[in-house]
Amino acid sequence: MTSRYGYNEEFKHDVVNLSKEHGVKKSAAKKLGVSASCII
Repeated sequence: MTSRYGYNEEFKHDVVNLSKEHGVKKSAAKKLGVSASCII
């Protein structure tokens, strides 16, 4: 299922896992090619 922003569940889980791993939203966002404001 696609969210209203077009990100699927797998992508969202990857974002959360990377942000936990890196401890910084900005770093995870940069690696994924999205704005840090997209990561809650």
